[in-house]
Amino acid sequence: MRTVILTFFALLAAAGVQAKTLVVYYSYTNNVERVVDALRCARKLMPIFWK
Repeated sequence: MRTVILTFFALLAAAGVQAKTLVVYYSYTNNVERVVDALRCARKLMPIFWK
């Protein structure tokens, strides 16, 4: 019984780590997309000799 409980908590801990990893990944991806969008907008506003 003890082994089953330890295995269950180990699986819960692993799921928690995976969820945190996904949150960090999506946060990073969202930030990268915002930076790229900002650069694209800034490039459209630049004078012709900067393109």
